[in-house]
Amino acid sequence: MNTTSKSHNERLLDPVGEEYSRAFALFLSGTDQKTVTQTYLSQIIAEMPRRDVFLDIGAGEGGTTEYIGRHFRKVVAIEPSAHMCKTLHRALPEAVVLSEPVETVQVDVKADLALCAHVLYHLPHASWTATIRRMLDWVVPGGELVVTLQNPDDDAMRMSRYASGRPPFSLADLAVLLEREDSLGIADSGMETLKATYRSPSRDDTLTVAQFMLGVPELTPANRQRLAEYVDQNFSAPDGGFKIGHSQDVLRLRKAQ
Repeated sequence: MNTTSKSHNERLLDPVGEEYSRAFALFLSGTDQKTVTQTYLSQIIAEMPRRDVFLDIGAGEGGTTEYIGRHFRKVVAIEPSAHMCKTLHRALPEAVVLSEPVETVQVDVKADLALCAHVLYHLPHASWTATIRRMLDWVVPGGELVVTLQNPDDDAMRMSRYASGRPPFSLADLAVLLEREDSLGIADSGMETLKATYRSPSRDDTLTVAQFMLGVPELTPANRQRLAEYVDQNFSAPDGGFKIGHSQDVLRLRKAQ
């Protein structure tokens, strides 16, 4: 099953489009990822000596932005999706919202804490190190950049490998590359895995979320049937519903003073 072919029948999900926003909302309605992430970030915030500026890179609908931003004097959010920007403005009317893509956006503040959650998938792998360098430029000396990606061994990434045949994204590989870049000015780094699960009683909703995780909103009938069979075989829960493990790796990068 190659669900990620760029044919006229199967389109990659546009991360700035309304289809992405709708699928993302369905995913959020069934996952504990946001709660797990917010609890983890709260622990980081509690240890910070200064909480002046929070920068959310790829803020999405703004739920985590609002939760973390209440601890800071100023909030800056980067979100290129026009649909999600509207939600962001409603949730955080006093925040500065930048709608340009991460690759070209100009950030005029220095953040005490910057969060880049599940953004790197949408950028070429070869640009990841340069992107991290750019993000660290937006952090004050002694501040912290937190980067998250899916754990390559969870249910969602095993499904991705099955569907595409491509190797998984790996934050651990990025961490190794960053260790070799002395010029980045990283004083300390560490990585952890946060377990998260999507649950739903609905097979149709689970299938939609599976497509969202793969990044493909439309499938040929044959590939949709194969994906449905995969969902039934791998994500059926004993209670009659469905669940997909989608743990995330978290890389913490503290900038040198």
